[in-house]
Amino acid sequence: MDGSDAGDNWDMGRAGLRVDSISRSSEMTLSAEVYSGSVRAAYLSSGDGSFDRLQDDGSVSGGFVSSQVVLRHSPSNSTRGIVSVDHAERASDLFGEERTTCSVDVQNQHQRGRHDVVAGGWARINSIDLRGSAAVDFLDEIDQDTVLSAFVQDDITLSDDWSVMMGLKLENNSLSPNAIEVMPSLRALWRWHENHSAWSAVTRAVRTPSWGDTVISLSGLAP
Repeated sequence: MDGSDAGDNWDMGRAGLRVDSISRSSEMTLSAEVYSGSVRAAYLSSGDGSFDRLQDDGSVSGGFVSSQVVLRHSPSNSTRGIVSVDHAERASDLFGEERTTCSVDVQNQHQRGRHDVVAGGWARINSIDLRGSAAVDFLDEIDQDTVLSAFVQDDITLSDDWSVMMGLKLENNSLSPNAIEVMPSLRALWRWHENHSAWSAVTRAVRTPSWGDTVISLSGLAP
């Protein structure tokens, strides 16, 4: 540590807007943002048993548009939907990336008696254009990945002290080796005091790989 420049500074400029509309039976939010800037990163490159400092300067830019709508069908029934488009670009000596992500998320909540049921679905499509270098290599040509998901959850009030939540989620990821991932969950909650409660849960969760986990190979680089 000699106090010299670490070579990892960055600067960024952003501009955005948000518009909200609220009525008795619905809410709508529209938001958008654009950004542009530069980033620097320093790495150690190993070769022939020695380490050399490698400086990587790059530029980043992008933006997103997102819209959220909430529809209240009745005091006990509502639907929420979100649609978004995100675009990001990065260019540097080590690698380049251009990505566009489109996603749709829809959920419906319905309360009836002791049951509070939430059901919905989610879809995301990534379009990716990658450029490597001698130090960063992309092993496979992946230009798109898709995630489709659906779930249902029921929160059941058994008494003033006990409640049980049961849920099931199904997911398909184009980067996963399995066609469908099944993720059930079960949780019990005991409110044994006005200010205290205890709960227990059994859940199966799956982490599906991203494109970064599957296609990136680094050659002798350490941050």
